[in-house]
Amino acid sequence: MNTKVIIHFLTNPIIGVLFLTILSWVLFRLKLELIGQLSWMLSGLYLFFVLFSPLPSYLLLKLEKSELILVERVKENSTDFNNILVFAAGFTNDTSLHANSQLSETMLQRVVEGVRVYHKIGAKKLILSGPCKDERGCQAEAAAEVARSLRVPTENIAIITAGHNTIEELEAYLTEYGNESKLIAVSSARHLQRIKLIADYLGLEVELSASDYEIKRENDRSNSFEPGFKGIGYTEMFLHEWLGMWYTRWYFFKRRETKRPETGEGFRFY
Repeated sequence: MNTKVIIHFLTNPIIGVLFLTILSWVLFRLKLELIGQLSWMLSGLYLFFVLFSPLPSYLLLKLEKSELILVERVKENSTDFNNILVFAAGFTNDTSLHANSQLSETMLQRVVEGVRVYHKIGAKKLILSGPCKDERGCQAEAAAEVARSLRVPTENIAIITAGHNTIEELEAYLTEYGNESKLIAVSSARHLQRIKLIADYLGLEVELSASDYEIKRENDRSNSFEPGFKGIGYTEMFLHEWLGMWYTRWYFFKRRETKRPETGEGFRFY
């Protein structure tokens, strides 16, 4: 099974509640009633906090409102930033659809944000990441077609198809472009802290630009504290990023003796 599918499965709060419920039933069958009651109580509390408390939206808001989101301070026509990298976020290879419809809603928002930043600062390259589905189309190619439709010249567009996760995307970028020039990384607001963490390990200087915020304000009122089924999605998004950051630390810890072939230098660690 694909690793991403496993992660999405494990971070789904409904799966967590179901697991705790089944565990409670097993413990009761084994006559471990005290532990079973504790497991049953935890499953109820977990479901309550996800559906009826502001905790999921608060945790997601902390990710999305990070002080790391600083791209708006970059001056127009800046010469410090040559490249913009838009991270992948899913697509379908249904060729009967236009490219913008092939991209997932999240990916489409990332591409639009990347194009906005490209026109704002006059970068040399807009680099679009996204793996290929065998010979049935590439997410990066569909994203490039959308970028061209938004008046980015073909000669200023590049694609990366090697990466299947955030670490691989940044490693592929580093292999192709090196770390001599600053990079603007474009992704979902909740994803940027993890990108910054990976970039620090790779010795890559990045500025960050956010797209597709989940927590927003409308008519001077935030949707962040409304109870309901949105909490399930918010919890899954937070857990996905939280696990991703722990995986990043483990990944680079395991590779602490690895040398970067293009520089011969080791990775940096905290």
